[in-house]
This record gives sequence, structure tokens and C-alpha cells, in this order.
Amino acid sequence: MNTPFKSLAFGILFVASLVSCTKEPSLPPKERFLSDKPWYVTAYTVQLGSRYEDRLSAMPNCLKDDIYVFTAKKQYEYNAGATKCAPNDAQVIHTGIWSLSEDGSTLKINIKTGDSGLGLYEYKVTELSEHMLQLQYSDGGFVYRLLFEHP
Repeated sequence: MNTPFKSLAFGILFVASLVSCTKEPSLPPKERFLSDKPWYVTAYTVQLGSRYEDRLSAMPNCLKDDIYVFTAKKQYEYNAGATKCAPNDAQVIHTGIWSLSEDGSTLKINIKTGDSGLGLYEYKVTELSEHMLQLQYSDGGFVYRLLFEHP
């Protein structure tokens, strides 16, 4: 093999090794907090006038261990966790894609189930840190708050 071909072959191998070792782009801190670990709901309330009513305690235990996963590739998964409500229930309840506004104040999740979409859900992010996610949404004139932490 003559020298120009050796150089070309070496150059191709060098570039290929760089490409294969390239890390995923670094995420902004809030997106990294969201996608770093799975989340589970630790509080769920609805505002009734000036007071908040606990909704989590009324939920069946099989829903209290459900897991919410936001990946760095903007994929979303809602998982039944360790306890399913019925043996034949799917482990992965639904999936979708997520986006976080540039200022971190709005989380949008486009949820899919099977071949159909359930729609776009938008939440106000009232807190997002390494250990806590708090979301708020309004429905039917009521304000709901969800607090998530890592399992």
C-alpha cells in the first residue's frame, strides 16, 4: 500500500473513532434534572377555593408506585411500576415525547397510546430541581398540583 492510501485509511479510521466516541450534547440544567432519573408522585392535590384537598390518599395503591420517565432524547414513558392494578394490565401504560420551554416554566407532553394519540398535555412547572418536580394544571375550573420525587 502506498503512502497516500495509508494516510487516507488512517484518516477514515481516526474520524470514525471520533464519531463513535462522541457524547450526546449536554442538556440545559433543567432538562438534565428532568431526564436524569425516573419520578414518582408523592403529592397530588386539587385547589377548592382557598384550601387544597389531597387526592393521592384516595388513589388505589397500584397507582401510587407508578413511574414517570423523561429521557434525554425527549421520550416520555408512564410505567405501572412494581404493582399493576390488574395482572393483564400493560407495564408501560403510555409513551410520548416531551419538551420543556426555554425558561423551564412549561412542560409539554405529547402522549401516544398504541396507534392513537391521547393529545398534548401542558403543565406549568412551579419547581424543578435535581430532587423535585412540581407541576400544576387547570381543568374544569380547578387547579391541580402534582409533586414528584425520585424513587
